[in-house]
Amino acid sequence: TSDGTLGITSTGTVVIEVTVGDLVRISGLVPMTGNTYTPGSAVTDSTPACIYRNGSADYEITATSSNGAGTNFFLTDTTNTVIYDVTFDDGSGATNLDNGVTESTFTGANQTADDCSAGPGGAATIAVSIPETDATFNGLAEVPAATYSDELTIVVAPR
Repeated sequence: TSDGTLGITSTGTVVIEVTVGDLVRISGLVPMTGNTYTPGSAVTDSTPACIYRNGSADYEITATSSNGAGTNFFLTDTTNTVIYDVTFDDGSGATNLDNGVTESTFTGANQTADDCSAGPGGAATIAVSIPETDATFNGLAEVPAATYSDELTIVVAPR
């Protein structure tokens, strides 16, 4: 930056600078509701997810359950709990997630459009599996009739 000198005309200059942070976005999620337990099988469901990053295509995921305890995810009817499993697939294979534990092995984020509407990459899947029985915690066949729910929070961060 420099000031001009006194004269018929005067010219000054100014430096302009903008910093763009390493940004990520998860979008395109759909609710996993309306599932009904049928004796003899687990309940499974999934949602697509768009993962965008303006830096490299590498990112990490942390999933947390609003009813979680330790590394376990739980559904609840406010009295009883049912354990469930969560996997995240970035297109190169599913990875089991633990409640509150960061997994930093993911690649392939979309680097063109933050809603994955253009450019390659970003297509991921979050899947849940709710077992019929469990050796340690309650499965679906081991709890009274009720509606069991949870809110799963997925945090995406640059890696």
